[in-house]
Amino acid sequence: MRLAVPQPTHAPSSRVLRAGALIAAVLMSCDKSPFEPNGEGERVPVGPVIQDALASDSVKWYSFDASANERFAVFLEALQGHVLLAVYDSLQPSFPGPTLSADAGGPRLDDNATTPFGSGGRAVYRLRFQGFSADSTVRYRFKVYRINQAPEQAPESFSFGDTVAAETIDPMVDLDHFVAHGEAGQQIVTVLETQGASGNSAVYLSVVDRATSHFFGYVTAAASPLTTGRLRLPTTGDYDFRVSSVISNTFPLYRGPYRFWTYVVNPAPEHRPAALPFNTAITGERIDQAGDLDEYTFSAAAGADFVAFVQGGQRTFQLEVAPSGGEAIASTSSAPTDTALFMHGTNRFHIASAGTYVVRVTGSAPNDPADTGSYRTYLHAVDRRPEHVPAALTPGDTVSGEDIGIPGRYRRVHVHWLGRRGIRCVSPGTERIPRHASAARSPESCRNAHRGGPECRQRY
Repeated sequence: MRLAVPQPTHAPSSRVLRAGALIAAVLMSCDKSPFEPNGEGERVPVGPVIQDALASDSVKWYSFDASANERFAVFLEALQGHVLLAVYDSLQPSFPGPTLSADAGGPRLDDNATTPFGSGGRAVYRLRFQGFSADSTVRYRFKVYRINQAPEQAPESFSFGDTVAAETIDPMVDLDHFVAHGEAGQQIVTVLETQGASGNSAVYLSVVDRATSHFFGYVTAAASPLTTGRLRLPTTGDYDFRVSSVISNTFPLYRGPYRFWTYVVNPAPEHRPAALPFNTAITGERIDQAGDLDEYTFSAAAGADFVAFVQGGQRTFQLEVAPSGGEAIASTSSAPTDTALFMHGTNRFHIASAGTYVVRVTGSAPNDPADTGSYRTYLHAVDRRPEHVPAALTPGDTVSGEDIGIPGRYRRVHVHWLGRRGIRCVSPGTERIPRHASAARSPESCRNAHRGGPECRQRY
């Protein structure tokens, strides 16, 4: 028969001693914060404020662990003396990253931060602190801050044409990443402005292809809005719009509300047909928004010649001519002081291949929201034939009553045929031959010389 033997209810003395030692160690550890550094190069947590001291002219190291694609900043305040901070990636120990300094009585902790840093992979960052003080001790406090890269108030996703508002940069190292879907060939403009007291601070917005990380454009702005200018999207997909404070060695980082809005540029004229007639002044069209453009089209035969003109009001407008889908072959700009349509034209351009051509009118400062206004344009089809007299000449003929109507004012020209010696072109009422007469040219060249003004004598 088996009997159950009761077990002793007291623990062996050795076990009691070990338990007592553990309890004592825990009680002793409660006298010191677990977030205070306890050793050289100690791993510190992300988020809490850590206060420490070191001897003047000495160095202390700390470190923290970072996951892939995280961004960080380190805030620093000196409580006594002067302290320098340098951030190192443990995989590249010879190359310091962001640096920062602080003096006692200087910026408070939340107003003094490194530039944001991070990497695409997991990393360990080491923080090197060096102190300088007239006393023997330097005291300081710091905080490793993990940046939330998503907007805190506004939705992360938006559509072109939307206004993104009610978002803030806070703290000063904050990053806000938004995303919008775009179609290949779309042309967009983004306008950015701060909504708080910015002083000399500003915000920065960049546009990046999410799939390729290709950078397309940016804008920096303060209380007065500015734009990215017109950006053409190369592919269909998602595009990141990244907002942060402008980093400056002179001015503090911006902290406060901001907003931005986008719009898609329609290249077709908004107020009249896109087909451009020859020798007709085009009026009633305007650049409606910064970055807007108006594209007119015309068909041209091979061998044709043209001159295009543009005139605006108080703004400068640009005009260029290009084959459809090709590079510009002629361009010109108006001036705010223009008083007539024909004051600024392209050089005469020659059509080498028959096809469809584009006349494109834009403003000259697409980053300025005020770069708008009305303009006029004119496409002159050059006719080499005299408009008012027969083109055929016989030796001894005098031709008068003809003029070079575009560009410039009325000009009447006499042409005297001098046989094998050439031709002689003079303005009415004078037979004076200028000293600057050029070398031998064709009759057409001589005729064109009158477009500039003085009479000439040419030989060919």
